[in-house]
Amino acid sequence: MKENFKKFSIKHKFLFQIIAPIFTLAASICFNFRKDSSGNIINYDLGCCNFSMQFIWITILVSAVLSYIIFYFGLKNTSDENQSLKLDLEEKNKKIKEISESKSELESEYESLRANYDLFFDRMLTLIATSLKLEGRDRISVYFIPKDEEIFVLKSRFSKNKALIKKSNKNYPFKEGFIYKAIEEGGIIENINADSKNIEDYVSEVINKCNITRERIIALNMKSQSYYIKTIDEDSTETIGLIVLESLDPNKFDKINDNETFNNYSIIIKEFISKHRDRFISNLATTKGF
Repeated sequence: MKENFKKFSIKHKFLFQIIAPIFTLAASICFNFRKDSSGNIINYDLGCCNFSMQFIWITILVSAVLSYIIFYFGLKNTSDENQSLKLDLEEKNKKIKEISESKSELESEYESLRANYDLFFDRMLTLIATSLKLEGRDRISVYFIPKDEEIFVLKSRFSKNKALIKKSNKNYPFKEGFIYKAIEEGGIIENINADSKNIEDYVSEVINKCNITRERIIALNMKSQSYYIKTIDEDSTETIGLIVLESLDPNKFDKINDNETFNNYSIIIKEFISKHRDRFISNLATTKGF
């Protein structure tokens, strides 16, 4: 009942703002004409009923008072509603601010996690390179394969030669090159006899060894003569990443499988990618290319 009156007063306040003065004027007129010249109350007989000007005056006066009351409560309830809306707006702005602050904290945490993951891979590749005594003509890279996607994502790369760390700005096609051949065969060691200085012989030999286009070979910034690619497998059912060793010198990694230290580091990288692949690494990977 109270709520209905509140809504009614708000909705019709301007109507009662208009009719209240009209009732007041009508009451004033009735007050002046309610008595005759002798001072007696004027009565009207309509046959079925009779009423006096006194009654009409009181009725209009009460209507005027009620109109003013409804108008007053209409203003008051509107003010209360505006105040409530203002408080609600302030509360929403407060929540928006809290969400914004939480977003900033999450973004900061995201960047921190990303930095820690990058640091992990960079550190691991540095340790492996040191263990294998890699030089300025060699490099090591870690790729991972996001779940439900067919792309190779370069996560980290190390070489003493900064020129070999640079990557192409293109995505590496999933079913091309030695890295896809490694997935098919469960890891590979490949040696290219042709020197890249004789580009046509080099291209011809690489094409004969794996599925890759001439254009893709030309685009490689490191035209290696030695490859060792170790797959990182999830419970032997799915390849989730690869460790790629390359060298501009031939026959560089022929005995790599006998290196116990390298194998131990590979297990650590495998466990890390397997643990964080779904939760973090796919979302953190923005560096795509080769």
